[in-house]
Amino acid sequence: MKRCILATVAAFFALLSGIAVSDDFKPGLLFLGLKLDKSFNQAAYDGAQQFEAETGIPVLEADPQEYSDIKVEIRKLADKDADIVAVTGFHLAAPLNIVA
Repeated sequence: MKRCILATVAAFFALLSGIAVSDDFKPGLLFLGLKLDKSFNQAAYDGAQQFEAETGIPVLEADPQEYSDIKVEIRKLADKDADIVAVTGFHLAAPLNIVA
């Protein structure tokens, strides 16, 4: 299961790398917990770093301190004009859907 999710997150950013995106494209990524956790967050971070290296487009990041701050942080990414927001876990899908 862990390998499947890690591959999915890495594939998401790899897919973005392969899409012709404009220079003003702004992807966002929300972490909950440590960025370098050797799990979901790190897979997403590594994918985001690869995307940045291949495209030169920075990935906007949010790292809420509490679960209750997730919706606020997603809104902040939207306020920064993020065109798409990825989250690092199925438990973050509900807050993401609410904000969307």
